[in-house]
Amino acid sequence: NEELETSNEELQSANEELKSTNEELQSLNEELQSSNEELQTANEELETSNEELQSSNEELQMAYDELRSVNAALEEKENALLESEANVRALLGNTLQAFVLIDRNYHVLAFNDEMRAWITHFASARGNERQRQLLEGDTIFDFLPDAYVKTFHQKFKQALTNQEISGELSLVTANGQERTYRYCYTPVEDEEANVVLSVSFALLDVTTEKQALLELADRERLISTIFSVTDAGFCLTDSDGNFTKVNEGYCRLYGYQEDELLGKHFTMMLPPEHREAAAQLHDDFLAGEADEMPGEWVVQHRDGTPFHVL
Repeated sequence: NEELETSNEELQSANEELKSTNEELQSLNEELQSSNEELQTANEELETSNEELQSSNEELQMAYDELRSVNAALEEKENALLESEANVRALLGNTLQAFVLIDRNYHVLAFNDEMRAWITHFASARGNERQRQLLEGDTIFDFLPDAYVKTFHQKFKQALTNQEISGELSLVTANGQERTYRYCYTPVEDEEANVVLSVSFALLDVTTEKQALLELADRERLISTIFSVTDAGFCLTDSDGNFTKVNEGYCRLYGYQEDELLGKHFTMMLPPEHREAAAQLHDDFLAGEADEMPGEWVVQHRDGTPFHVL
């Protein structure tokens, strides 16, 4: 009996130890589960942060692509405008502009085909009796648009005082189209008698040029808007690599004020060891000897801290 009682006590003690061990294992298991949950939460937060970073990168890339597209469109418009201006100069240098020579009594002395075409654009708006073709000896007032008769008379009288008058005017054609013209009243003087014998009235249609200027202004406003409203950092440099324009996002990114950057070389934003190579890449790109290098760059904050940008 004593042996049995001793065995029972030992068994009871073993059971208590086993129970204690199970409780410790249970506690350990709960701690492990809690750690797993915390790890899961941290992993989800990291995943969310990665998604936000990816979204930010995509937005930045979209803004960059949009700016490149706008710049390309602007460059195309600027080239078109330069070409248009070159065409205008060529037109003004020959008889392709519309002209008519008028004596002091407003009679037509001579004209070219361009002036005849211009008259046709406007004559039909004044009634059927005014739709005949312009002929030498006609009175010019019979063919001018009603809206321009008074102005023409005033400027013609000025030209008779030996003044050359030039400017721009807008008129609506018979089919309702508004056109813009560059005009010039040039007096033809009898130098011996010191009197103006006639006036050459010249017109050049510059509607396309004016529209190109308006579109160019719209593009400039669009770029200015992108610069001012986007959180992304943007800058423009001249051919020497000096800053000509920076937006607020760019200043905030690097820790500078706008006036501290304008006129300075863009390589000041790079670690010293990368500046020479970046300057050479810039010069090669402008010379057409290198392609644009998109990607990730190591740059430097004002306080010297390096960081990565796209």
